[in-house]
Amino acid sequence: MFKSEHFYDMANKGCYIKSPFDIVMGTLRTFNVNTNVSDPTNYDAQYKVWGIINEYLLDPMGQVMGKVPNVAGWQAFYQTPSFHEYWINSTSTQKRFQFLQYIFDGFDLTNNGLTTRIEVDCVAWIQQFSSAICQDPNLLIAECIKYLLPIDLSSMQKDTIKVQTLLSNQTNNTYWTTAWLTYLSNPSDPTYDFIIRSRLKAMFITITQLAEYQLM
Repeated sequence: MFKSEHFYDMANKGCYIKSPFDIVMGTLRTFNVNTNVSDPTNYDAQYKVWGIINEYLLDPMGQVMGKVPNVAGWQAFYQTPSFHEYWINSTSTQKRFQFLQYIFDGFDLTNNGLTTRIEVDCVAWIQQFSSAICQDPNLLIAECIKYLLPIDLSSMQKDTIKVQTLLSNQTNNTYWTTAWLTYLSNPSDPTYDFIIRSRLKAMFITITQLAEYQLM
């Protein structure tokens, strides 16, 4: 099956709405977000963190792990004619976008005296790419879209995202390149750090708030 051309057909990409579990846990894993408490022996605190994620993130979207509605499972997996479209309604859609905003803004979960910060480290995430990609806004936007979206965007869409986020509405690519290289020369400087992280955060929020991010 995995060698079949149909398995890799573009027609089969971006055609299925992610389940709540896919959108929440998939996003946390994609962005390497830490959900572990600092003390691995504090099992109670750890389970409470996971419980909060399950109850306050997944539940409003319509899929609580370990709480299947009936023996048939969730409607989205079997009910004709809508199937995966059952995941989307006026409430769940709002909660999906709120979750994506939350993990880039960051929030704390405190249990048994231990605090776990749930937040995407934007700088660390892009540094998985080469230096040439990180300092070129066109390459960086393209690489992020390649990893985060199931289908590509048009050149115009990419350029719009670049200008509105990495370039802060400027038009010259060096506006990002200079800022990035300046940050690398002194990453402990709070001003340089803020400039880079705020632009990257805007870029990631813009990309993940696209309808395409809800697909797989």
